[in-house]
Amino acid sequence: MSESPPPQEKQSPDDSVTLKSETAGRIGFGIDQPGAIIQLVAAAIITIATGFVVAFTIFRKDVALGAVFLFGMPIGGFLILAVAASLYWSSRVGKPREVGSLMKEIPWGGSEIAVDVGCGRGLMMVSAATRLDQGLAVGVDLWKAADLSGNDPRSVWANARADGVLDRVVEVKADARHLPFWDGSVDVAMSSMTIHIIGRSSDRQVAVHELIRILKGGGRIAILDAGRGPEYADIMRDEGLVDVHISRLRFRSFPPLHSVTARKPFPA
Repeated sequence: MSESPPPQEKQSPDDSVTLKSETAGRIGFGIDQPGAIIQLVAAAIITIATGFVVAFTIFRKDVALGAVFLFGMPIGGFLILAVAASLYWSSRVGKPREVGSLMKEIPWGGSEIAVDVGCGRGLMMVSAATRLDQGLAVGVDLWKAADLSGNDPRSVWANARADGVLDRVVEVKADARHLPFWDGSVDVAMSSMTIHIIGRSSDRQVAVHELIRILKGGGRIAILDAGRGPEYADIMRDEGLVDVHISRLRFRSFPPLHSVTARKPFPA
């Protein structure tokens, strides 16, 4: 694959950037949807506490109804806690494992230009950068605080520095539906746990089309996402991509994930 850089100027990791990363960027890749996890934990505590309070309030008047509250609401509360724990575990363990597995499916040559859309703190893009000798991994995001704990582009630099790939990464602030790259300018277009949070189906289609648009002939697309793998695979086939592969729904992460990979054919 040839080297054709995207139309952004690479932000050189000079001394000032390095210092800024060390002082402001966090090492690690964060927790997905931290607000939702906090809300789930709060809801679980309230549910359990309400069950006990209501049960002991009415127990003398109606034993059967008191028993329903005494056992039913705490059970519901613990189920809510289990969902919150699963989300936390997925961010710490499940998603990194899935990203690692997906990266192994791409036939890296070492000189690729790879774009990670929705890069967050750099989990997928840094993983890609470790596979590059002369290429470049570009992380694209809007870095919204609600999407990821400590969501800050400076953490991209901090994590890249920790993994020894600071000279092979660059960050670009942009919307997944409007990628600022030329048509056919990158070798690998990737996204992890991002496209499914784009609200409407039409917007998700646009985001997938953008990934396809920026790919060179022979380039690879790789998407890791929750629950909508068949939707993305259909878009890829409709766009003429080949070798479209969708994994079975995998439960090593929560919510369960599909991975979808494909290749863009060379122009006729």
